[in-house]
Amino acid sequence: MVGWIGSEQYLAAQDSTSLPPTCFVSRPQLDTHDPLSGSLALTIAFHRCYVVEMDALHNHIRPGMPKKYSLRSAKRPFVETILSCANLCAAMLPFVDRRTTNDAIQGWQLLHHAQARRVVALSFMNIVSAWEEFVQSCFIRYMAGASSENCPRLRMGPCQSLKHAGQVLMRRSNFDFESDYISWTPWNQVVDRAKIFFEGGLPFAAVNASTQKHVDDAFKLRNRVAHSSEKCRTDFVEVAKRHLGIPVGGNLTRGYDAGSLLLAQPKLFGATCGQDTYFMAYVDLFMELADLIVPAKSGS
Repeated sequence: MVGWIGSEQYLAAQDSTSLPPTCFVSRPQLDTHDPLSGSLALTIAFHRCYVVEMDALHNHIRPGMPKKYSLRSAKRPFVETILSCANLCAAMLPFVDRRTTNDAIQGWQLLHHAQARRVVALSFMNIVSAWEEFVQSCFIRYMAGASSENCPRLRMGPCQSLKHAGQVLMRRSNFDFESDYISWTPWNQVVDRAKIFFEGGLPFAAVNASTQKHVDDAFKLRNRVAHSSEKCRTDFVEVAKRHLGIPVGGNLTRGYDAGSLLLAQPKLFGATCGQDTYFMAYVDLFMELADLIVPAKSGS
């Protein structure tokens, strides 16, 4: 979960850094009447502060240190997508209970609990798609010489452009990002690809095995939301059982869907997880991974 800087740390930081005061944000003040409850409201508040801080830091560019390709243009849309989807999920929470089927949104229309869960699942699908785009954007920018605090060492010289980076990556002179698709899953294949271009495959190889498994699971959940093929259904059943602690030979509840799983208690993430749902546990996971690939204080 993203942290905050309090007033004491703010004053101390002003004395110890050349960054302008706008590069810091105060501790978020939560509205006690906020319809979002518990850790969900707290997480969204923290993440909002994160966007403000990141924006200020990226706007502070030291003289004489121009960046040819900006990592900010890759990271900021991803963070904004996560916040938007988290807010949408929060708006659905009052309607996911079967007992509130006949409740209306602002008095305009009825929302069935199955529809609310579907909205949650679609929001998660949007997050995973944005993650895939973020990874691709960062990968090719690093290939083209973009830098950050976690900047990888290129095993060869930087590519001449982002398009050139895509051509080198796919080994095709006619490659075009507009018409061609690059897969960024499973994560071990991303690491193998990174090891070709970056020393040690970093920062992509820095993701530990358990987190890699979570990322791969997220793609399987996304695929089940988007497709109904036999493979997607089979993968979802396996992932759902593991997330819920159901034995391999056990059965899911009839009609169990991706939205239901995303709203379940995140047992698979361990006791240190500070969230109430798998949806928000994955939100935290992706935010942490974004910081690993492009640290929050990177100026490019």
